[in-house]
Amino acid sequence: MTNHDIQALRECWNAVFPYPISDRQLAIWLISHAPSIVRESIARAGLKYERLKGQMDNEYALRFASSVMIRLTAEAAEKGAA
Repeated sequence: MTNHDIQALRECWNAVFPYPISDRQLAIWLISHAPSIVRESIARAGLKYERLKGQMDNEYALRFASSVMIRLTAEAAEKGAA
């Protein structure tokens, strides 16, 4: 995890959501998940935000993105074990 990873993910988040995300939250995600998985999860959360026409608060967006990360990381681990 680098400052560049955090900066790139913050920019991704800010492009999708009208509320900021903390560097601490991004660092926590990067401890457990690959940057590509975090980025994909933010994108999927953004799609859900659009489907809900913006009716998604910050806490919901964070929880949704986290759940996607957990699922994608588990899928990647399964593929690696196969």
